Amino acid sequence: MPSRRNKKKFKQRTESEREKIIGLREGGFSYRAMGACGRRNSSTEQLGAGWSTATGVPMSASSIRRRLLHRRLSAKVPLYKILLTANHQRLRLQWAHEHKA
Repeated sequence: MPSRRNKKKFKQRTESEREKIIGLREGGFSYRAMGACGRRNSSTEQLGAGWSTATGVPMSASSIRRRLLHRRLSAKVPLYKILLTANHQRLRLQWAHEHKA
């Protein structure tokens, strides 16, 4: 394994970006909180496309999901879902019987 990193593969941060990150860390923000400020609603395919254009190295959606889960970053899941009323259930069942093949 080479002793030095190939710096061409990694995007170098500007001085202002470094200062912003250091300031957020000193202000008590975790990496998770800083990451939440980013593109939280992006799909793994969009993140993979952004990664491959920035680095030139392709990464699959499953690899991105695995890495996010490893860092305890996952998709937001609603706390509850609205249940169907009795009338909606009846109409839905009626529709299913009418469209049964």
